[in-house]
Amino acid sequence: MSIETDTFNGQLDLSAGHEDGIMQVKLAEPHYGDWHANYGIWHNFDTLLVLCRSKDKKIVKRGYSIPVERLRCGRGITFVGDLSIEKIPWYEEFRIDEVPYDVVHDDLMSFLKNKSYFSIDDIIEWINRS
Repeated sequence: MSIETDTFNGQLDLSAGHEDGIMQVKLAEPHYGDWHANYGIWHNFDTLLVLCRSKDKKIVKRGYSIPVERLRCGRGITFVGDLSIEKIPWYEEFRIDEVPYDVVHDDLMSFLKNKSYFSIDDIIEWINRS
C-alpha cells in the first residue's frame, strides 16, 4: 500500500487480497524487556502483524499475526519479553515464525546501509534489484 499511495503515512500497510485480509504492520522495539505496538483507536484492518525487534533493531525476535476481533479494547498491545511466567499470555496463540521476516528485514537493512531516512523509491529499488 505504501508503494501504491507513495507514502509511508497511509492508514493501511498491506492491501486486501492476502489470506489474512487487510493487514496493519507494526515494528516494535523493546522497552524494559517488553515490546509495545500502538495500532490506534480505528481498527480499519483485519489482521495486526507485529514484528518485535532487538534493541539494536537488527534482528526480528518474535512475530505475531492477530485477527482484529481478538484484540482487546484500546489502542495498543504489549508483548511480555519474559515468557517464563506461569500463565502464558493470550496472544501467544497468534505467534508466527519470525525467521522469514528476519531474513527479509536483514536483507532490506543491508540494502539501505544504515540510512536514517529512506523513501518509497528506495523500497522499490530494493524490490526490483536483480
